[in-house]
Amino acid sequence: MVDSTGNQDHMHPVNRLIMNLAESRREASDEDIQRIREHVAAVGFESGHHTKAGPRIAGLVWDGKRIQSSDRMNNGVVHYLRHVIARQEWSSDTSFDEYVTCLRTTVIDSSGGILLHRLHDVWHLTFVSAADRHRGPAGGAWIAVGYGVNYGYWITGYQPKLGLHRFVTDTAKGERWLCRP
Repeated sequence: MVDSTGNQDHMHPVNRLIMNLAESRREASDEDIQRIREHVAAVGFESGHHTKAGPRIAGLVWDGKRIQSSDRMNNGVVHYLRHVIARQEWSSDTSFDEYVTCLRTTVIDSSGGILLHRLHDVWHLTFVSAADRHRGPAGGAWIAVGYGVNYGYWITGYQPKLGLHRFVTDTAKGERWLCRP
């Protein structure tokens, strides 16, 4: 984590490595890429982080309860419900655990890409891999897993509709591939 003064002392060593790659613009070595993949695959969604369900999943049922837009829920579950159930990017029989496993596989896929970019003053990595058999009826050709470097956990997992050249928002800065898919 980075404190309010920008201090990286409490940040995980791999996150410091990512920040160094971002700020120095040096090429990532194969060892750097492997360390990044292993670390990010291990962290997953931040279990204690809750977010508002929002209107995209309001009305769905989770754990026997009908979801209200204002409900605060586990971040990973919110993304699962948004992308697997509501948007049908994965097949409807994909469980939450299967979704998380698929995202982990995307992160560690050595044939997948890693895009580094800055959004709202926070460095992000987006891991991409071909959706292949995980593509649902409304899914895209790629799976993307967003990782907030300053936060130290996954912030999303989805199948972008746009090609790889346009799936990061127009407000992203410093965009560059650490490795291409």
